[in-house]
Amino acid sequence: MDFIDAIQSFDLSVLDRIQQGFRGSFADGMWKFITFFGEGGIFWIAVGVVLLLFRRTRKGGLAMLIAIAAGFLISNIILKNAVARIRPYDVNTLLPLAVKRLSDFSFPSGHTTASLSAGLALLYVDRKIGIPAFILGVLISISRLHLYVHYPSDVLAAVCVALITSLIGFIAAELIMRKFEPWFDGKVDALKARKAKAAQKAGDNISSPSAGIGGNANE
Repeated sequence: MDFIDAIQSFDLSVLDRIQQGFRGSFADGMWKFITFFGEGGIFWIAVGVVLLLFRRTRKGGLAMLIAIAAGFLISNIILKNAVARIRPYDVNTLLPLAVKRLSDFSFPSGHTTASLSAGLALLYVDRKIGIPAFILGVLISISRLHLYVHYPSDVLAAVCVALITSLIGFIAAELIMRKFEPWFDGKVDALKARKAKAAQKAGDNISSPSAGIGGNANE
């Protein structure tokens, strides 16, 4: 047995133990719900965009989005197609699945890459909101094993990728914010000042006719 076969055998034995010990309608439903938050990275992208809108969380949001993009490039574009590993349910075809079959390759886990890239990048910037994001990322990673759509080595490889991409996101966000945040904040402050001036002018225009009517009545 060569090294690749040994890994495959170990992966399948771990997955089979999970199926024998933890499968059930409640567990399947719970893990299906959790894994939904990793679908296509959409949830994490949405969180990153929302965080970008606020000055206090802008760096965290930017770090998340850069990390997700880097993770997608490495895992989904490069590694999945280079390794071309079939899914565990294509090896053990007798096991009933709780989710629909997927069309892409198995190695590494895209859900894990996106979720932990985002969660770790946010954790580096802001521990208060980064900790729950990281915990959700870990749960999503576990869900991929329970649902029999990834091997343990797929998830482990994705964790390694996420460690790299989260650092890329953090460092890139730090550099970008250091260079462009003063410019961006200046634009935002100028926009707010223009809106306040316009609101004040509109208020003056409304109050002026009233003053004129009052003056005529006193005469």
